[in-house]
Amino acid sequence: MKTYKDLENDYNKSRLVSKGVKLPRESSQKGQTLLYLYQNIGQIVDKPTAEKHIAERLGQQPKDLQSLRHLGKQDGYNILQCGAIHGGRKLKRGEYVLLNLVEVNPYYDFRRRDEENLNFESVKR
Repeated sequence: MKTYKDLENDYNKSRLVSKGVKLPRESSQKGQTLLYLYQNIGQIVDKPTAEKHIAERLGQQPKDLQSLRHLGKQDGYNILQCGAIHGGRKLKRGEYVLLNLVEVNPYYDFRRRDEENLNFESVKR
C-alpha cells in the first residue's frame, strides 16, 4: 500500500510545486484525504467510503468530508468530480477520481489565492 512518504516523493518530483499547489500535512484531514485518493489513484472513490476510512485513520467519528471537493478546484489537485466523464461514464454526485500528480486541476487559479498583499485587519473591518 502506498504511504504518505510515497505521496510526498511523487509530489516533490511533480510540477505541482512550481504551480503553487501545496501538499497538506500528513496529520490533517486534507492530508489523509489526499493520501486516500492517492492510494486509489485512477479509481472512482465515493464520499461515504472515503469518510469512513479517513475518520478511522484520524480516530474520529465520520463526518461530512469537504476535503474531497476542495482538493481539486481550491487546492489544485487533478481530481474529477460530479459530472465529469471517467472510464466511459459520468461521475455521480459524491464520486471523485484523482487522475495524477502531474497536471494541475484546470479550474485552479493560484493567482486567486495569493494572500501576500492581503491585509487581514481591513478584511475584518
